[in-house]
Amino acid sequence: MVYAVSDDFSANACKHCAPMFIIQQHVNMAPTANDPSATLTFIRFRGRTFGVTCKHVVESLRNDIKVSGNQFSHTFFIALKKHHMVQDRFVIPAGDWITPEPDIAIRELHPDFPEHVGKSALDIEACVVPPLSEIAFAIAVGFPDRMKEQIQEGLGYRLSMPCVHAVADNRSDQGHSFTLFSELESTPAIRDLSGLSGGPIYWSNGSNYGLLGITYESSPLEGALAGSAAIHIKGHLADIATIEGWASQVPKLYAL
Repeated sequence: MVYAVSDDFSANACKHCAPMFIIQQHVNMAPTANDPSATLTFIRFRGRTFGVTCKHVVESLRNDIKVSGNQFSHTFFIALKKHHMVQDRFVIPAGDWITPEPDIAIRELHPDFPEHVGKSALDIEACVVPPLSEIAFAIAVGFPDRMKEQIQEGLGYRLSMPCVHAVADNRSDQGHSFTLFSELESTPAIRDLSGLSGGPIYWSNGSNYGLLGITYESSPLEGALAGSAAIHIKGHLADIATIEGWASQVPKLYAL
């Protein structure tokens, strides 16, 4: 199947997210290839800037701190254009009697933060999400945890990892979460999408693109449910109403 995406999407998809590592403070003040990572998505909504990832990512950090017995033992860390710690001020949005608590964590960021690390926040209100029933396919973007490469350079090292686009057919037409699934003709070089958790899932067409949701689960590309190579991703819908509900639970840290 041929997937038509806009030129703007191709140029900007990776600009709205970043790899976010869990590192030991005062041990390694820069991430290594052995440090676990996920993806942080940058969005702008109602004049505020937010970072969105998954609840299970934040719980991993909190569990490491609990096990260590030291509240300052671990932190989130972004190492891109500039290095920066991301304090755990994440909020887990509450569910209700209809919708269970999502695998989502969100916090407010300083408006300049995305640009500071070489990224940009996606303006949610600039492009309304089409109904799920009208979405034929979507693209999950993020940074696979197992694709990190640590390269020695002089007395130090450089850590590199690719920004991956995983395209698959939309298999859902309603609900607060959705599934992307497509079988592949052959197994690609990147066989594990672990680390895309918290990353953006975009809808796109030949002229536009926007945020459809946030990845919270992905299956290995090899040995997938179909018994052959396939892309299988689950995401939480991130339309304006949903994001408004998430954002309303986040304390305001910065004056508008």
